[in-house]
Amino acid sequence: MPLALLCIGGSLEMTPLRGHYSSIAGTAILKILAFRVIGWLICLSLGLSPADTRVVLVFCACPTAVVAYTMATQMNGNEPLAAGAIAVSTVLSFVNLGIVLAIT
Repeated sequence: MPLALLCIGGSLEMTPLRGHYSSIAGTAILKILAFRVIGWLICLSLGLSPADTRVVLVFCACPTAVVAYTMATQMNGNEPLAAGAIAVSTVLSFVNLGIVLAIT
């Protein structure tokens, strides 16, 4: 895990993110906002208790996993997009987790 975080930091510094801004913002917003709403709707449809709903929403509000960068590297994917999405979703998740904990 720490090695993957170092790789992401190095990738962000060495790789220009020009042209990826809209994709990075879109994936981060989708992960942070849409995933939380979908998780909440599923909890409502299943009739979960408030404690269970809170656990699900906390997991939904967490940032994109660092392993996404490792997978993008291993599968010859778009490494700058993965690194940018992880960085942006990590920053947004601070606010997102606060909102989830305040609401539930």
